Amino acid sequence: MQVDPFVSLLVGALGAAALGLFGAWIQFRREHSRWIREQRMEATRAFLRVAERMPSTNQVAKYNSALDEMHEALAAVRLFGPPAVIDAALTYRQAAFDRAIVIGHARSEPELADPKNRQDAEDKYESARDALIIAARRQLGVK
Repeated sequence: MQVDPFVSLLVGALGAAALGLFGAWIQFRREHSRWIREQRMEATRAFLRVAERMPSTNQVAKYNSALDEMHEALAAVRLFGPPAVIDAALTYRQAAFDRAIVIGHARSEPELADPKNRQDAEDKYESARDALIIAARRQLGVK
């Protein structure tokens, strides 16, 4: 039994094309994973930068501007982040708000300021920031 050279050539060409497509698909998946990882890292970094600059003031305009920036940064985290990072970012956002309010209140009405409230707000803020960083590092595979 003799195989037609044309059939042999056709099978070889189809096999090479299939392997080429499979290799291209693997490369696409790698590039996409790398792109997602970069987007997640940048979104988390931008959110941390904004949250770190949350003003501790009772000036409504400054505070509202900071809130707007934080919501924009949080949108990117929600878009790219896995649930653990999103939850940690939401907790951190709340802690940053609470801290800014307590510190702003302490500045505007020092006679009513309770040092324990300020320390509690600072502790929650630090804890929430650390939890976000740990979640982001875990998700990004950073040891």
